[in-house]
Parts: sequence; structure tokens; C-alpha cells
Amino acid sequence: MPGHYGAGDYDLAGFCVAVVERAKIIDGQQIKAGDQLLALPSSGPHSNGYSLIRAILAAQQEAPGNKLLDALLEPTRIYVRSVLAALRSGMAVHGMVHITGGGFQENLPRMLPGETLAAAIDGGDDDGAHRCARHNTG
Repeated sequence: MPGHYGAGDYDLAGFCVAVVERAKIIDGQQIKAGDQLLALPSSGPHSNGYSLIRAILAAQQEAPGNKLLDALLEPTRIYVRSVLAALRSGMAVHGMVHITGGGFQENLPRMLPGETLAAAIDGGDDDGAHRCARHNTG
């Protein structure tokens, strides 16, 4: 992370790779107008966000309060259990997207097939469901 590690410092990170049967690949091609968008709640800031957070905190005139510090220190939630539960429930999952530093504008369109669909996000219902790919763009 820029501005965080000094010379000779390093970071240890892990990742995993999975295998999926070709017939079970979820690539967004089955998304159609009228599908719903379901959002999983974030546990707070994730890796890419900390460079921005550090810059904002460095520009502040006073130290942040404990409530903010606690929120910044909350561990990153790993979503595999929630995603697997949705897949195993029989729910028709047509696409998935991880909203990263580019936010909705850069990441959500990557999930949609072709150039003719767009997601309409209206704030959602109490259950967190949003209408997805509700209208054509072209």
C-alpha cells in the first residue's frame, strides 16, 4: 500500500482458486430484463478503500472518534458462505459482481450481457432486493 510500507517491509496475503463444472459457470449471459439484483451487506471498508481512508484521515484537523476507528478496524467479511447458500438454495443466480473501488458505475455493467441491459437501483425493499436489468439501454 503506497505510503504505508517502508523499505524492506512486506505484506503477506492469501487467495484461493476454485474449479467449477462448465455447465455451472455463472457469467452473466443469462441475465434478462426483469431479473432482481440482490446485494450482500459489506462489513465495512475493504482492502482497496484503505488508501483513500488514510488520505482522508491525514487531511483531518483532529483525531477520529472511537466509533469511526472501530468501524475501520472491523474485519473484512468473506462472502463465500452467503454465495454458496444462495447457489445451493435453488435460487436462479444468473450473474455476480464484486463492487470494488470503481463502485457501481464501473463494476455493475461488467456483469450485464451485451450493451442492451442496465441495472435500475431504486434504494431497495426492506429485504434488500433491487430490480435489475429492468430496462433496455439501446
